[in-house]
Amino acid sequence: EIFATASPSKHEYLRSLGVENISTSRDGKIFTSDMGQFVGKTGIDVVLSAGNLIDESLAMVKIGGCFSEIAKRNILSKEEMARRRPDVRYYTYTLGDMLRDNPAQ
Repeated sequence: EIFATASPSKHEYLRSLGVENISTSRDGKIFTSDMGQFVGKTGIDVVLSAGNLIDESLAMVKIGGCFSEIAKRNILSKEEMARRRPDVRYYTYTLGDMLRDNPAQ
C-alpha cells in the first residue's frame, strides 16, 4: 500500500495514479494526524523523503524500516540518523548523481 504526500494541487494527480492515502507535505500537524489514521500503530516500512517533514516521517518508520532520502538540502547525516534511529536503514540519493553515474538505469 502506498501513502503519499504532496501539495494540495497535486493530490488529484496522485489519485489518478491510484494512490488513495494522500496527505500534505507542508504541514507537520496535518501530516502526523493523517498518517496516524492511515497506518495506526503499525508504522511504515519504507519512507522515500524529499527533505520535508523529516522528523515526522522518521517517527512513523517501523522498527527495522528503511528511510531513503532524495533531497540535497536539509537532510540528516548518516551519523545523525544512526543517533536518532539506529534501527532504521538510511540511504541518501541524489537523482542527478544517479542519472550521471548510471544513465541507462
